[in-house]
Amino acid sequence: MSAPHIPVIGFTSAALWVPGAKILGDRDGDGEPAPDIINMTLAALDPRLTYTGPAHYYFNSAGVLTLSAENEWPVEYRNGVPMGRHDPEPSATNILTSSRQFSALATTGLFNAVVTDAAGTGIDGTATSAMSMTVTPDTRGGYVRVSGGKALAGEWFSFSVFYKKSDPVVIRTDIYDAAICLMNASNFSFTETIAAGKTGHVDVESWGDWCRVTCSNLFLADTTASLPAYCDMVRFLGSSQAGSPFTTLVDMMQIEKTELSTSPVTTTGAAATRTESSLTMDTTGVSYIVVGYSNGSSVNYDTPDDTFTFPTATENWGVRYISAIEVIPE
Repeated sequence: MSAPHIPVIGFTSAALWVPGAKILGDRDGDGEPAPDIINMTLAALDPRLTYTGPAHYYFNSAGVLTLSAENEWPVEYRNGVPMGRHDPEPSATNILTSSRQFSALATTGLFNAVVTDAAGTGIDGTATSAMSMTVTPDTRGGYVRVSGGKALAGEWFSFSVFYKKSDPVVIRTDIYDAAICLMNASNFSFTETIAAGKTGHVDVESWGDWCRVTCSNLFLADTTASLPAYCDMVRFLGSSQAGSPFTTLVDMMQIEKTELSTSPVTTTGAAATRTESSLTMDTTGVSYIVVGYSNGSSVNYDTPDDTFTFPTATENWGVRYISAIEVIPE
């Protein structure tokens, strides 16, 4: 019990207090102690959090795509601003056997287009790792295409690729099953389209002068040998695009048999898999947590046990980052 205006230290809901008394840490005057906030944009990770996972790509403070160490969970940056840390990712396999050399892919398609390997510095700063892509469509169109092989009814395919921004540039990305989902870009101002009656997602995220375009599609029927799950980096149709050539750098192509496009998985001659990562938190004495993201969204999780395991990502890599975790005590 306290007299009015006397601070109460270590107040809990079981204490008795006199209206008007000040409580240290009471942020809104409701008599409850303020929750603490874990700032996820700081380099040092709060000791209550434990991350385990394989080496994975992230954007460092200089804006360079960088491969982390195993079990390292670094802060990610967007145009020099710390965004936080990405959700732990599920296991993912890039089924494209060559993510940085177009000529090494077993099945590709080129029409009114030229792709030159080792033509420029890649998004990770590696010299001569990016591909140069030039498309000069005529009245029949033009495309640069990679194949993901056969897709089955009910199966998701996601395609992602980095483009180096240039001016002017027009890019259209799709997964080819009667043009299921499209990503149209004019000077990297994007228009997103999902074909009527189809299920898919399209997204673009920018880092400096590179952007990553993603397109995901749920196949409603089995594909055939003559028309597999093609993924078009560029697809121009019709006379309206004739005579509009452009050249841009391309890097880190990826096809995953999942709905999400996860962080890059590089391949050189064979498909490659990144294993699942995990994030746990010591929630002893915690009622629930509020996970705040860089895009303004938040998710509440009850924490009835002494350890909480975070779910893996539900958004494409790069869409949002954990920027803060609000801890609400019991």
